[in-house]
Amino acid sequence: MVLWTIQHKCAYEEMRKKGVLRANEARICDDSFKETYLWLSSQMIKHIGNLPEGVIFPVWAWYQWEEKRKRLDMRIHGRNWGTKGSPIVLLTIDVPDNFVLLSDFDYWHVVLNNGDIIFPYCEKPFIPK
Repeated sequence: MVLWTIQHKCAYEEMRKKGVLRANEARICDDSFKETYLWLSSQMIKHIGNLPEGVIFPVWAWYQWEEKRKRLDMRIHGRNWGTKGSPIVLLTIDVPDNFVLLSDFDYWHVVLNNGDIIFPYCEKPFIPK
């Protein structure tokens, strides 16, 4: 499955050396995100099976952008990613389908920020365990 991911240039250089892209715990933007990323890893195990060797945290990537099967436009959206002045790259990656867990971008950010997901026509919020 072809996906797109925004990474720090260091992650790209490491991928070129090792031949594989792995999420680096030290590069997760905020310590409070680690628990949520571990939760997402547990969801990956639940839905797709054991993670590949060496994988602890998922690499966030897009399958589509603005409801279309396309990569995001870094000229418009790229300036808002990462710490100001840090070199970032948009990578096109090809990942075996059985290693991909598709999710909703907006709902993921609710979970990431420890919010409640309220589905339409539902009286109770869904609170992930």
